[in-house]
Amino acid sequence: MDEVVDEILVRCPPDDPARLLRAALVCRRWRRIVSDPGFRRRFIERHRAPPMLGFLCNVPDDDLYLTARFVPTLDFRPRRAVGDRRRAVDARHGRVLLHSVPLDKVSFRFDLVVWDPITDEQRALPRLSLHASPWTWNAAVLCAGVGGGCDHLDCHCAPFLVHFVAVFNDRIVSCVFSSETGDWGKPAFFHCPSNGDLRLEPSVLVGNALHFVILFPASTRILQVELATGDMSVIDLPPTFDKQPHILLMTTEDNGLGFATIHQSKVYLWSKVDGIDGDAIWDLSRVIELETLLPTDALSVSISPHVVGFADGIGDIFLGTEVGYFTINPKTNRVKKVVEDAGFFGIFLHKLLHSSVGGHRSPLHKALALRSDVGLFTGMRKTTSSMSSSISNGGGAMVGGVLARI
Repeated sequence: MDEVVDEILVRCPPDDPARLLRAALVCRRWRRIVSDPGFRRRFIERHRAPPMLGFLCNVPDDDLYLTARFVPTLDFRPRRAVGDRRRAVDARHGRVLLHSVPLDKVSFRFDLVVWDPITDEQRALPRLSLHASPWTWNAAVLCAGVGGGCDHLDCHCAPFLVHFVAVFNDRIVSCVFSSETGDWGKPAFFHCPSNGDLRLEPSVLVGNALHFVILFPASTRILQVELATGDMSVIDLPPTFDKQPHILLMTTEDNGLGFATIHQSKVYLWSKVDGIDGDAIWDLSRVIELETLLPTDALSVSISPHVVGFADGIGDIFLGTEVGYFTINPKTNRVKKVVEDAGFFGIFLHKLLHSSVGGHRSPLHKALALRSDVGLFTGMRKTTSSMSSSISNGGGAMVGGVLARI
């Protein structure tokens, strides 16, 4: 009988985790099935493409500090708001990287915190004592098993790494924190031909290397950091697009490196491929004409559409317009409006694996600990009232900046 119930419950749609919570309330036997680690893993393996449950957005508070807030797209809610003047920097492999903003605008500290939105566990990292500009840095959080065979389906509580990169004069400095040692490693340095500007925009993990957008005075490039060796290098963009002030890093269908950018109402998708001589070259894989896909009011002359995020594993590209945010699937050209608001300059989308939880969690909480995607918006907004209004109309109440079901 348990096998039959298991086979039925494992087929519940992943975009409605409340169904499993209701199933867990039926009886103790069903609760035991749903909370079993084996069931959670079978559920993840069956539903490989995770839904996006919501996103974290960095919005200015009364003092114009950017602070992370969670905005749901489904019924999922984190246990509490982020708050505490922490802005979202990155999210990957079930964790969110936050930067604690100082109370005074004069000082600046690289105070980073790794947060688990499901269990609400937070780990403050030792303070970095690096002489780097507060305006040109970036960081990424990832499972420590990258490159070691981990499929990231159930590494929620596994050791993690935080890679920090920053520009200091004519050098790029990289430093890695390990949760196993509890400390930062020895910094590595890379010489820049000219001062670069690391953008606090989505990084992308391709194979065994992290990639960050870096702007130089005359061109936009990609900083590649090898995880195994710490070696850094700079990748040039195609000559016709290396002057673009904004590009969005992404992974391709074959898990390679790619990027997207918009020019004259067209989305250009580029991918890194092997050339005839074996060297990697850029290939223009697709051009998407937005005039035939977006509504007329989204193609504003004053604020043209811009790529702001990529849902890795789903394949959707996020576009920001004057009338809100849209997703577009490059394979099907399916367009969907996801946010009735405008004013953000960037969106981060990364997988969060909610398949493993700590022993202190109740079985009912475990029933909701399923694989999902959480996106991260970042950047300044024109206003905050319009989003608050649109969120409140969705059937919840704003509590500490996070939509809470009442």
